[in-house]
Amino acid sequence: MDISAFIPPDIDANGQEEDQRADPSLGTAIVNTQILTIFNYKGNQVYVYGALSNENENKLTPQKWIFYFVPIMMPVQMADDPNGSWVISVRNEVRAKLMLSNTDVEVLALKAIEKKYAPDEFQYSKFWTVAPLMIDSIKAYVVKGGNSPVEGVYSNPITHPNGQEIIFRKDLIISTINSVPCFLLTNDPCEVLNLNIDDDALNVLKGKICFPLSDGSFIVKPGFKTGFICLRDLLSKKTEERLKQLRSTKTQSTTAAPMNNIPSSSPSSSPSLTPPRTTIASAPQIAASPSSDIVATPIMEHRRYFLNLLKSWCSNHKDDFLSDSFDLNEGKDFILNVLYDQNNDLKVNVKCNCNKSITLAMKDGKMQLSNYQKHLRSTNCSHIKAIKKMNGEQKKISLQQSKDASSSSTSVTLKA
Repeated sequence: MDISAFIPPDIDANGQEEDQRADPSLGTAIVNTQILTIFNYKGNQVYVYGALSNENENKLTPQKWIFYFVPIMMPVQMADDPNGSWVISVRNEVRAKLMLSNTDVEVLALKAIEKKYAPDEFQYSKFWTVAPLMIDSIKAYVVKGGNSPVEGVYSNPITHPNGQEIIFRKDLIISTINSVPCFLLTNDPCEVLNLNIDDDALNVLKGKICFPLSDGSFIVKPGFKTGFICLRDLLSKKTEERLKQLRSTKTQSTTAAPMNNIPSSSPSSSPSLTPPRTTIASAPQIAASPSSDIVATPIMEHRRYFLNLLKSWCSNHKDDFLSDSFDLNEGKDFILNVLYDQNNDLKVNVKCNCNKSITLAMKDGKMQLSNYQKHLRSTNCSHIKAIKKMNGEQKKISLQQSKDASSSSTSVTLKA
């Protein structure tokens, strides 16, 4: 039998599951026998199977019967973790602890089995063996919301596990930002500093560019975060200028080449009824192509276009966010990435402060805000939830202060 267990996705920095996946899924099993019975454990159905020997060579000796149930694959808190998390990071490794079974599950399984037999048979239940199905192999992944494996984390295969609990150890692939294109394609270079990773080099870096918080976490100093945003803008501008130079050089060489192909005429040459054919590449035609128009638009102009669109959208949706001055700011509420790929196609990505990354669609060389708007309207964004909650509380305070001021004014009028 082969069981594939997936660690529940959307794990936060403390190794905890997010709300939408609070109940971990059971392991799945493939067996060649009929289900004997089913019982419930913490809202999940657990399937129980009887060994083939129960109906064959051991049919007349019930005290030898054996039963199996599907391993429950539920998280177990790490004993050495002060926060009681079931997923932790240790240096360059992610560790997760799952249990196949426990005493409560085995008792529930035995009670469910007893109901399937007559009294003269289940009187031997104290001799029965009730255990998790034997596993040939199991592999765990850290996955995203779409159930695709997270880049940079190896899967962890385990063969023939024989304990009630399993600790998966998944090595992290450490990579550095060692080029300008790599930096421009990185959504947030500071993101790794928010992770709870026990790494000496990372801890030294945190001590230099982060403020420690009372709960043990870190926050990147605003100056460094703004510096990364400015560096991204400058590198994007320099990259765009370099692309323009390359395109200009290519265009000049293309238009200059046909001049050598114009045939020379001499008095001795006889006239021809068919004029010589000369192929000339026209520079204006290249400049007029749609793709060149898109590429010619500076990245900074695309950024301004996005920010103006977003500002207008925020202004039109103040009521939805319970604030008369609702606005979203780059670096605080989101990170905007605008760049051209190797094919000179514009790529725009917005990373919300909730860590969700949204790719914007393009139409006629202009970015469309619809995907980001959909995210802002959704109920899954923790950052927008926090903004609405804060705005709602401020509105209640303002309303109460207004009522108190009105009551005070009425009281003074009556006394007069």
